[in-house]
Amino acid sequence: MILKLYVYCSGYAPDLDNGFKGEGFPPICPCGKVMIACLIVRMPSVCYDIVCPSDVHAGAMHFILFDIDGTLVDSNEFDSELYVKAVRKILGITIGDDWSAYRNVTDGGILDEIIDNAGLTDGRLRIHAEVKAVFAGLVSDYLDEREGQLPEIEGAGAFMTALESLPEVSMALATGGWEETARMKLRAAGLDRYSLPLASGSDALTRTEIMQIAEKRALDGRKASRRTYFGDGIWDKRASEELGYDFIAIGDKVQHHARYPDFGEKAVILGTLGLRV
Repeated sequence: MILKLYVYCSGYAPDLDNGFKGEGFPPICPCGKVMIACLIVRMPSVCYDIVCPSDVHAGAMHFILFDIDGTLVDSNEFDSELYVKAVRKILGITIGDDWSAYRNVTDGGILDEIIDNAGLTDGRLRIHAEVKAVFAGLVSDYLDEREGQLPEIEGAGAFMTALESLPEVSMALATGGWEETARMKLRAAGLDRYSLPLASGSDALTRTEIMQIAEKRALDGRKASRRTYFGDGIWDKRASEELGYDFIAIGDKVQHHARYPDFGEKAVILGTLGLRV
């Protein structure tokens, strides 16, 4: 029996009989997925058997979902200000930024409620498109003034890197913000390098639907034995409870038994998740 340890994703089956054809070691998976360790077993007169940790331990997969604003990226303050400004520019309506007063705390959900309350339902699609465009322009201008950079929530990148190294963990992003501006902020904070599946306020109006879409995109039919959502708002906590997710609060806006000011205590938070690096 010959045992070899290579690194590539579970969706890639290399041509073992002909070698890796100059791909080098470890071979890089052409599918572009996050690579994991796989064991290639060769036995005489028997075909190759490829065993991947993600497949063997599929029943123990931990799916971890992150909000973006105020959870991974320090963007809440300016984001709220610019959203209020965009609504005022298009509708001439001044709104407050106590988002907990709205049924659905997503960019589209808040705007939908404003439209309903103002009796502007006939122009709903046009208003959504116009406010979204103005808001995206304001966010882009804000970032340009700061050389395209935003601070991450302390330790966010290092924490995600630690999770990325664990084959039993699958990650994704679920934000109530519109996709265009969400990606701007991730890029500005240097967190786009993880290339995680993303669901946003561009996909649905409710946070629970957004979370479900993110899970579907990340797991692609696989089942997670545990699911955890990191967020900073009471709406994140409520959505987690509704969907049966464990919830971990980041920051000081939510009263919750599992709450951390940021990701600085990486080992402690990993312990809360039942994980070690």
